[in-house]
Amino acid sequence: MGYADAAYRVTTESLETYHSRYMKQQESLNWDCLFVTPPWVRVWLDHFKTGAATHFLTVHHGGTPVGIAPLLVRHDCASLIGGADVCDYLDAVISPGYESVFFTLIIEHLIKKGIATLDLGPLHETSPMLAACIPAAETLGLPFAREEEDVLFEMELPSTWPGFLNSLNRKQRHEVRRKIRRLHESGRVTFRMLDDSDGITAGLDVFFTLFRSNRTDKAAFMTDRMAAYFCDLAGAMAGQNILRLGILELDTRPVAAVMCFEYRGMLFLYNSGYDSRYSPLNVGTVSKIFSIKEAVRRGLKKYSFLKGAEVYKQRLGGKQVKLFRFRICLR
Repeated sequence: MGYADAAYRVTTESLETYHSRYMKQQESLNWDCLFVTPPWVRVWLDHFKTGAATHFLTVHHGGTPVGIAPLLVRHDCASLIGGADVCDYLDAVISPGYESVFFTLIIEHLIKKGIATLDLGPLHETSPMLAACIPAAETLGLPFAREEEDVLFEMELPSTWPGFLNSLNRKQRHEVRRKIRRLHESGRVTFRMLDDSDGITAGLDVFFTLFRSNRTDKAAFMTDRMAAYFCDLAGAMAGQNILRLGILELDTRPVAAVMCFEYRGMLFLYNSGYDSRYSPLNVGTVSKIFSIKEAVRRGLKKYSFLKGAEVYKQRLGGKQVKLFRFRICLR
């Protein structure tokens, strides 16, 4: 490709260096993907690495890093660090304008190291890495497969709550108002968005109780190992002032909770739970509505319902975004 000259080089760096580059925003790397930020990656590795080797492959142009691929290597297969069950989508960290050269150099480096397969995903449809995958593979003459794997829902947020309501169609606007009014008619309603370390521990206890109480599949998912991961993740993200834990109460009783992350002008709805005894009052949906209202109040620009095609996401204004998996044979 002509990139393997003195101007470019690829190095393997540590998680500590990865974190250091994250803290130095002046390096102009694109850290837009929440799920590959170093605090998230560190917690995931602590709980799910299971013997794989980590390779933070960094492409340098001159003396400047222009991209980092956080990779796991098992046997002769490389993949992005993370798991689809707890990381909704993944990506590399690339300076704008370097996508093509970055991905080509990473492929060439992996080939030299004897890696047979590069398996990337899930990738957001706007992923810089996804955009560079196909042309790089075609140029290098390597066989590849690109397939749609899942969907998530996101939406742009207006600057006011009335503006959000007006963005919904007439039926859904009526439903949102009806659900909120009905809940208020049933008792004293409060919604608190916890974002300080002092309230997080108690809030997590409430979240876990509600998460396990309303659906058997959620209770089965939240094993002791998964609960330990959630606790460590919450602590790490709270330490970065990213965690937002929303608690909905009716007459001081917690009836629903949402775990969210606020990152780069966007609120991510990561998970939720509610007391099934209050299902007739739609407390699960109302807690999500209130989290949207809080995002608007905070002046955030986007809201992500994250992965899954549940009907309520579209009803509340979410627009479908496709997630892709890209596999490339390096031999």
